[in-house]
Amino acid sequence: MRCGLIPALCVVLVAGSVRADDAGGKPGEEPQTVGQYDQLRLDEYGELVIRINDKTIERISGGVKLALLSDDAAMEPLPIEADRVRFTWDEEDRSIPARIILEGGVVVQHAKGAFKADRADWDFKAEKLIFTGNAEVLLDQGTRLRCDEIQLDFVSGEFTLLKGRGGTIYLTPPSDEKAPGEP
Repeated sequence: MRCGLIPALCVVLVAGSVRADDAGGKPGEEPQTVGQYDQLRLDEYGELVIRINDKTIERISGGVKLALLSDDAAMEPLPIEADRVRFTWDEEDRSIPARIILEGGVVVQHAKGAFKADRADWDFKAEKLIFTGNAEVLLDQGTRLRCDEIQLDFVSGEFTLLKGRGGTIYLTPPSDEKAPGEP
């Protein structure tokens, strides 16, 4: 199943700089960001491992709760939860991660909807975020879909669901009454 995704949802799901300092780049350069987020706030974690030489985050574990933040007051924080978060970095440009792997109880919560899965692989070069294992999307208008894999493509602004296992798609906003077939 292929659905057009509200472009704003794709844009806001792209993380900002996740360096352990505020430098974000070389002196005199603008701070590096991806999308509209430029900060990572750690709310809860058991362990945080940072590389001393370049102040990049290697991994976070132990029930991670974090939020992506923006200096733009109009941008709401983007909460993310996972048991473990691992970062990989391009050796030539360590200002933005090449990849972020989220494992165990992954939840990416946005005002327009939520994505849940056992695992998520965020490839910044390919500009894709792939959720696997018990994947689920719940959109703000009540649409709820379950599948094996959700692929978000930030270039096309679409997401693709693979091997679906049911769900409800509201063609009009749901009323206060329960939809047929819903408990």
